Amino acid sequence: MKTLKKAVDYEDSIVRQNPLDIPIHVTVFANRRALRMKEGTMSVRELAARIANNVHQSKDGMRHIKLARFSGEKTERGSYRHNSALLAVSGIECDYDAGEMSVEEAAVALEDAGVAAFIYTTPSHQQDENGNRWRILCPFSQEITPAERAPMVARINGLLGNVLARESFTASQSFAFGAVAGKPPPVARTVNGRFLDLCTDLDECAIGTTRLKENTPGVAIDLSGDAWKTAQAARMLDSAAERLSKTEAARNASLCREAYLAGGLLANRLVTRDQVTEAFLPAMVENGYLQDHAGGNEAEVERIIDAQLKAGVRKPFDPAAGDEEWDDDTAPLSSMSIAELLGEDPVISKAEDREAGFLEAASIFEGVVVPAREWMVPALIPHRTVSLLGGDGGTGKSLLALQLAVAAATGIDWIGHTVQRPGPVVYISAEDERDELHRRMASVTEAFGISFSDLPDLLFRSLAGEGAILADLDRRSGKMRRTKIFKNLETAISIASPGLVVLDTLADLHSGDQNDQSHARQFITLLRGLCVRYNCTVLLLAHPSLSGITSGTGTGGSMAWNNSVRSRLYLRRVKENGCESDADARILETMKSNYGRIGGQITLRWRNGVFDAVSEDDEAELQVKAEMAFLRLLDEATEAGQRVSPYTGANYAPALFEAQAKTMGIGKSRLVQAMKELLQDERLSAEKFGPPSRQTTRLVRSHGGFTGG
Repeated sequence: MKTLKKAVDYEDSIVRQNPLDIPIHVTVFANRRALRMKEGTMSVRELAARIANNVHQSKDGMRHIKLARFSGEKTERGSYRHNSALLAVSGIECDYDAGEMSVEEAAVALEDAGVAAFIYTTPSHQQDENGNRWRILCPFSQEITPAERAPMVARINGLLGNVLARESFTASQSFAFGAVAGKPPPVARTVNGRFLDLCTDLDECAIGTTRLKENTPGVAIDLSGDAWKTAQAARMLDSAAERLSKTEAARNASLCREAYLAGGLLANRLVTRDQVTEAFLPAMVENGYLQDHAGGNEAEVERIIDAQLKAGVRKPFDPAAGDEEWDDDTAPLSSMSIAELLGEDPVISKAEDREAGFLEAASIFEGVVVPAREWMVPALIPHRTVSLLGGDGGTGKSLLALQLAVAAATGIDWIGHTVQRPGPVVYISAEDERDELHRRMASVTEAFGISFSDLPDLLFRSLAGEGAILADLDRRSGKMRRTKIFKNLETAISIASPGLVVLDTLADLHSGDQNDQSHARQFITLLRGLCVRYNCTVLLLAHPSLSGITSGTGTGGSMAWNNSVRSRLYLRRVKENGCESDADARILETMKSNYGRIGGQITLRWRNGVFDAVSEDDEAELQVKAEMAFLRLLDEATEAGQRVSPYTGANYAPALFEAQAKTMGIGKSRLVQAMKELLQDERLSAEKFGPPSRQTTRLVRSHGGFTGG
């Protein structure tokens, strides 16, 4: 009995208090994207008093409020506002945008029912023939669970005649609060009454979201010719697909909601049905819905999408109008109290708070340890960004990149350099078939002294002969858009968590104009996004243009490719006077390095199916080999009665010996160097012979200056 008596006393005391004056938990988000939030307590009457002074320069900059508590857990995009983070609800927010019912009419209905509430108009109220647009805040006597929130909204929806917008029922939905500079101030009304959670008598007329009437269908407009709006619609679709792919609970409801919203874009011909399906179906595969609830039947998922699209086209959507459901602003929020946040917009002046504004003072670094530069391969390939490896066809850049992939996956050195971040690797080849990758991997594993069983962390895919485009050019907007292949790759990266991603080659992965600076920058930006989001390095392979080969710079297409990456390496053959002196020799040169020196060269030699770095000892050994070969070939020429000369011309010794020397793995340039060394050491001499009128020079062996003793 005592317990029952206490409960009755508690309820009586709550009823006797004015609900508008009792502090409740309030969360304020910086804006619709909710990348910053502040929590505290405030009464509804205090909120009402502050609305007129909470002025913003634009609708996008308006604070958003929520009568609830959140866990602080962020989404992949950094938003604090999502259903899974909602802990408890202290009141509801209801949105009305049908245009017909006035604030006074709503206030009278609430007053007659005895519901405590605060009503305020939005910046679009009575603007551009929108009619009446307003919101209602109703406090609770105590916090309730998120699952109990929808029935509370249904009470108000039934009371007002089933007019609330669907967004009112979204558990974590927040709404803009305040005024916009240059527009009429909000109309506000407070209504005295009871806490909504104690108004159990309203349950008889409650109307939930499933019984909401569809508003009169909006007027659809063909906006497909507007490049900005089509690009914006594509971004919205990508964002929706990303949200779905990360959804673990209420997957069916989330799919219905996103497809319904996409229907508004479809109505205005900003997207197609196929675009929506191609975006959402892989997301539902990734989050497990297809297998768990659709039994692997893609047609069932498409049926749900089609049904919601059909409903959504009744509410056409124009991206230029803005929308709380789609948008995700990035403006920061200062660390202020709830009261300060809902007062006049502050001037950010605290430089020590690095997140207080758009800029920050360098003084914040005082006493902070300077972060070390991160590398995949020191001085060659920086970590968490995109590097470019160029080389003309047949040079061996794909093999060299595959060697790096194997080295990173096993922790083995790469061409004499340590891989600082060994671990999983993703290798995508758009040029070589699977069998060719198998053969090359076999050569690499044999040279490294390992087996295929040592490569569980090397994940590869051949896209040769398939559609391998990662970014497709939207001809209408001029923007590079991520393709389904890109999204599949990103999903794989998110699961595998590789330190290195190798993409071979640029020409097969990019459908834009390689000579267009904008296309180049957009593509590299997409790849750099992978680096930042998944803490990995991307090595992009590319062919140089003919002028890039001729000039020795290794560039190709727009210079934006070179300017956009942070490191560019060029693998080239060793040539003199346009002739390749050694078919097995290569030079790997650092053509660009934002974080190190350029111009560095690594001499490589193809041996036993892989490239090895040539050391100083190797060079000395090769030089001795070349000198011995030169002397032997000279002896053979002398014995045959053939005179050879140290000077260029018909009898130039290196030219005459070149063909035979190549069979020994020695190029012409090395023969020239060998001849010079032998002459300098006086093991060869240039002897003049013939009559004075027709005197010529020939090479002969000599004993040099040292005679022993």
